[in-house]
Amino acid sequence: MQTRLIFEPVLSAEELHGFSRTVAGTKLEEVATLTFEPVNREKFPCLGHAYRALEAGGALPAVLNAANEVAVCQFLGEAIRFDQIPEVIARAMDRHPARPITSVEDVLEADRAVRRFLDGGGPR
Repeated sequence: MQTRLIFEPVLSAEELHGFSRTVAGTKLEEVATLTFEPVNREKFPCLGHAYRALEAGGALPAVLNAANEVAVCQFLGEAIRFDQIPEVIARAMDRHPARPITSVEDVLEADRAVRRFLDGGGPR
């Protein structure tokens, strides 16, 4: 299964430039009020995975990223259900410990290892 995503741009460069100029002068406090509540981690399990990767450091953030990309591709290819994405990520994170990162090659190898593991072993 191919695990790369290619997206078409939604806005042209001119539209993006115009939008950024409009937003740049906007004062958010005049437009809306933001309130924050604790996140329900049962409802949003991927947030817990992100905090786990952040706390562990090392290669785990790269593992999470690769696992998420593979899981989303599996979902888009109808190989898994949407609610299985967090399970795929958790399996990859459990399998690939937070090894120290000493080079870019370490990050790339963690990415490759996760993709090899999940391309053959993700939940179906």
